[in-house]
Amino acid sequence: MVGKDPRGNLARELDKYRGIPFLRGSNSVNWSSEKKGLDCIGFIYAYYTGLGIKMPSEFKLDSGEIVNSKTYIKLFTICGKGDRDFYVFKYYDLFGEEIDPSKCIIGDAVLIKNNEQPHLIPAIYGGNQISFACFVNTGVQAFACGKDINMPIIKARKVFK
Repeated sequence: MVGKDPRGNLARELDKYRGIPFLRGSNSVNWSSEKKGLDCIGFIYAYYTGLGIKMPSEFKLDSGEIVNSKTYIKLFTICGKGDRDFYVFKYYDLFGEEIDPSKCIIGDAVLIKNNEQPHLIPAIYGGNQISFACFVNTGVQAFACGKDINMPIIKARKVFK
């Protein structure tokens, strides 16, 4: 599921999402509605599908249970930090191609470890050690990432050729 590189549009597309509020369990944006919002994985899903990439909308747990936008809220509510990160890793393995985190370019999907938070941050790399993610308190925003500020990218997926 690696799509054609629309490199010129990626930064503009990221800016389009800036400020969209956090809304648990949402993976789509109704641009004409005041109730628009996304959650952390929903932002990743909405961004890439908005650029024409076919993204997985569900995955299967080892128990056989299907996780999708309706059921994963329950999953993330009941599981602990380690489990939550495991399922985010699992979702990231379903799209794009694994790349070395030090080779990220604009538009790559990244997982960032924040030593001050209990879980991984799913994000989209915006270039120059800046990523975009959807946070509970602030919605979609840009933030600095990198080893030198204790927020290293620990997993990266190339989504565009």
